[in-house]
Amino acid sequence: MLLRKFDMTVEVTQLITQFILRRKEDIEIFNVKKQNSFGEILDGELYEECRAIFEVNNPQKEPERIILDICNGDWNSEDMSILVDMLSDDYYRLFKRIKGPDLSYIIHQCLKFGGQSGYLEKECLKIYEVAREALIKIAKESDINKERVKLFGIDVDEITLK
Repeated sequence: MLLRKFDMTVEVTQLITQFILRRKEDIEIFNVKKQNSFGEILDGELYEECRAIFEVNNPQKEPERIILDICNGDWNSEDMSILVDMLSDDYYRLFKRIKGPDLSYIIHQCLKFGGQSGYLEKECLKIYEVAREALIKIAKESDINKERVKLFGIDVDEITLK
């Protein structure tokens, strides 16, 4: 911030505090990872204050919410990185936890990632692979699960039960 060059650090801190107090209802303005109309935040104190406020007030979305949002065409790179970072066991727990029609939507979307190409091809393929691995694990649990997983186009005929 320009004022720091004139040894006005106390004033800068007061301005940052006032900014936060006046804009606290607009949490998205504190998202330092998103490009904003003010440009890149170069002041370290302002950056850290904004980052901390955003993290506290905007907790990470649940994977099922992210996947359902993607079904509706609403996603961003942060959402995708959450899904990419999930392990097969995470998808397994996700698929076991969700009930009702959302489960089918979520599984279909995860499997659709396998056919993506272009910008996020590697990320999409990873999501597909670990989700498929989780579904195979579920299929191994029982004959009924094997049949359910088969409905999603996964070849389960060679799968033996645990």
